[in-house]
Amino acid sequence: MSERFSLSSYLHDPDERFCRPAIPEYFRDAAIVYTGGVCLNNGQDHLTAGYGVFWGSGHPNTISRPVYGSWPTNQRAELLAVRSAMRQALRDGFGKMIIRTDSMYIINSFNCWIHTWKENGWLNKNKMPVSNRYLIQDIDRLRCHLPIFFQHVRAHNGVFGNLMADRLAKHGARSF
Repeated sequence: MSERFSLSSYLHDPDERFCRPAIPEYFRDAAIVYTGGVCLNNGQDHLTAGYGVFWGSGHPNTISRPVYGSWPTNQRAELLAVRSAMRQALRDGFGKMIIRTDSMYIINSFNCWIHTWKENGWLNKNKMPVSNRYLIQDIDRLRCHLPIFFQHVRAHNGVFGNLMADRLAKHGARSF
């Protein structure tokens, strides 16, 4: 990894004051990444979705991708962004990371609901199969190798990393 993209340059982020909950001490030296997903044309025949992963301006891991498949959703796009960021971090040897997202679906899925889903055989509170189960399970398996702290960022609050992740996600959706 070049000096320009060294780990230390991504450890502190001035946007932390806009994020909740506060970062636990264990994650104070973790890499920070912003993820975003979007689905365009909701309620119309031609849905397109995309996701973005923002590591920092000019960082080689920053990506923008479309979501392929017959039924793209913003939740699926958000999950794909998280999984991509985790795979990048594992490939590059990061020991732990903070994922910042404006998606309460991501925050709740991994901080709250996943425990109940596992206990209920991957059924939700309405006894229906959990949507996006396989993506969620894949991310959960990756968490065994990479400790993750999910941190919520309020959308449209001027947080640069979050704005960039959303912009990348929209670009990914439009590139389909």
